[in-house]
Amino acid sequence: MSDEAVLICSELATNAILHSDSARPGGTFTVRAEVREDDYLWVEVEDQGGRWAEDGGSVERGRGLEIVATVADYWDIRGDDTARAVCARLDWRVPAADRT
Repeated sequence: MSDEAVLICSELATNAILHSDSARPGGTFTVRAEVREDDYLWVEVEDQGGRWAEDGGSVERGRGLEIVATVADYWDIRGDDTARAVCARLDWRVPAADRT
């Protein structure tokens, strides 16, 4: 699960840098993570909003949220042009041998 969490954080942080007002000089974004033992891992990136830039749908770019959607058990975008948070949840996978 750690590889998936790193991938999701990377994709969401990259989106904040490339597609929000967080890319402006002095811009910031915040990464939050919460572990719920035996339940899920929650990852959230909050940016400074603004209009998301479109990259024209190039083959090399524009797949970040598709990757997040594929890897995460749940994901969502909340907010508006003043601030936006993109979150993702990874559910714990309990091996069948450990279930009671």
